[in-house]
Amino acid sequence: MSSIDDIKFSNLRFSYTSGNEYSIQASFQLSGGLLVSGYSQPVYNEFVVNFSDSGSDDLDGDITFSAQLQNPAPNPNVQNSVGMKFYDEAAGVYSSKKGNDKISGNSCPPPGSSTEEIIGEIGSLDDYGARIKMVDMLRTGGDTQVTITTENIDGEPTGYRIISNMEHIINTGSGPVKTWAFEIENGNTVDTDNVFQFDFSSVAAEVGLPILFYAKGTDVNDVHQSDALLWIEQ
Repeated sequence: MSSIDDIKFSNLRFSYTSGNEYSIQASFQLSGGLLVSGYSQPVYNEFVVNFSDSGSDDLDGDITFSAQLQNPAPNPNVQNSVGMKFYDEAAGVYSSKKGNDKISGNSCPPPGSSTEEIIGEIGSLDDYGARIKMVDMLRTGGDTQVTITTENIDGEPTGYRIISNMEHIINTGSGPVKTWAFEIENGNTVDTDNVFQFDFSSVAAEVGLPILFYAKGTDVNDVHQSDALLWIEQ
């Protein structure tokens, strides 16, 4: 018999709206005749998608990545992010965690030793007058295809845009942590080479995959802050 745990995200997309608000769109690998019947964010670090025997194939709503997600600091062993889970209204049961996401800055490396040794939080995307406009995660078999899109905070077309990306390892007091690093360059109007494939089963849900940005000509190892944290059940 199928259960709420059998349902997975097929596609999960966050698009910037304003302030701490993002729109959330999702499609699902559905199971057992269950459909999306609603959603809620009961507390700042939890997002619940409700399923029932009637509703929609897709989710289209809003999610808040509040300032509270910056706490506790610095470098908690478990990141303060939005845990995503599903709820079967008829059975009255919740799924295990299906996603773990944050589209906002965080002291880095996460998790790790104290940041007291670090002077300043180098590498925040807004230091370059830019922000994440969209995160799109599309499950493709054993991997997930991730697309990151940026935009200027002031609305101007030209600014820092992504020109390349790579997997990056940060060695912390808790051991090595996988991150993904995007190189950005000023004077561009669009992102290029801003798509990568990743097997999220290779990282723990509570740790996730931090997303880093570093300007062309700088050292990615000097980045001390992530601008997003991503995890989706494979």
